[in-house]
Amino acid sequence: MKKSSIKLTRKKITAIAAAFVLSAMTLVACGHSSSASSDSIKSSGSNYMAEAGMPMEDAAVGSGMFAARSAAKNSADMSMAPEMEAAEMTAETAAAGDSSNSDVATEQIPDDRKLIRTVNLSFETTDFDTFVRDIQNRTTELGGYIESSDINGNEKTSSNRYAYFTLRIPKPQVDAFLDFAEGSANLTRKYENTQDITLKYHDTESRKKALKEEYDRLLELLAQAESVDAIITIEARLSDIRYELDNYESDLRSYDNQVDYSTVTVDVTEKSVYTPTPKTTFWGRVSANLESNIEELAEAVTDFLVWFISSLPIFLFLAFVAGIVLFIVISIVKLHSKKAAKKAAKMAGIQTAGAPTADAKNDSSAPKEPEKKEAEEKSENKK
Repeated sequence: MKKSSIKLTRKKITAIAAAFVLSAMTLVACGHSSSASSDSIKSSGSNYMAEAGMPMEDAAVGSGMFAARSAAKNSADMSMAPEMEAAEMTAETAAAGDSSNSDVATEQIPDDRKLIRTVNLSFETTDFDTFVRDIQNRTTELGGYIESSDINGNEKTSSNRYAYFTLRIPKPQVDAFLDFAEGSANLTRKYENTQDITLKYHDTESRKKALKEEYDRLLELLAQAESVDAIITIEARLSDIRYELDNYESDLRSYDNQVDYSTVTVDVTEKSVYTPTPKTTFWGRVSANLESNIEELAEAVTDFLVWFISSLPIFLFLAFVAGIVLFIVISIVKLHSKKAAKKAAKMAGIQTAGAPTADAKNDSSAPKEPEKKEAEEKSENKK
């Protein structure tokens, strides 16, 4: 029994020792790999500086610059990791909340979420001027501004005017503006969209932070650089970083503006009769459509009379010109007809003079009868 227990104890000791040796070898291998990676980073930095044509005495500066860039990138990745995980957890929580209760109020959305809200509204109004003026005044009162506006037509020349506004309203005041607008005119269409840019925003912030750290580290290396090539290389990289930082800052300002000021587009159409909604009864829809058709017919007749009366001076001028042209044409035709008649009469007169008639023959033979009688009387006297 003693021998067997001794053998078991020896086996346990041997297993423990083997496990300890394996653990020690693993730790040594990890330390060697980390030191090798750091050495590779430094050697890569030295190679980078060597390729730039820098002398070997600035190899330390080059490796430091390359290490700064790698450290900045790693810090950015490490800083982005918890934010990405938090964003994913928030998204999962929101999805779970939506699946459990779809009627969650918008006030329950966390304030750290970056949401871009866009609302499109279409209205009909019978008091166009008042509604447009109220929209503009209400936007200013709520702290917003009019980004663009387009008003077509005026009261004197058109009865169906049109207006389009692009409004930027502070995020907390959007619902107040919607309540005001929907209660002032007939709402025919409403579209709302919310875009979540939280991940994109934090990603841009992390990249900006990493570039800023790299920028600060390169400034330190620039102060330690001794050769002209090292200074030129570092300043070129600093210039690139400044350009990228400006772009990221511009993106962040644009995101903040879109988040803080929601975009509301308002489409306003002037109507004398509101368009019936699907909830209207049958006879109500018939009455509304009949009234609308009568209104359109009266408007068409009015437009025609306005066009005709306003065009009377043109019609009178055209009639005057047409009368002058007609008078000239008739005068020319009459002149030609008279000339033709005179020519025909002249031709008829020439024919009469050249060929005597039977009466003229009788007149020429008439004087011969007395002469015949006288000749006969003379002959009898001689006898």
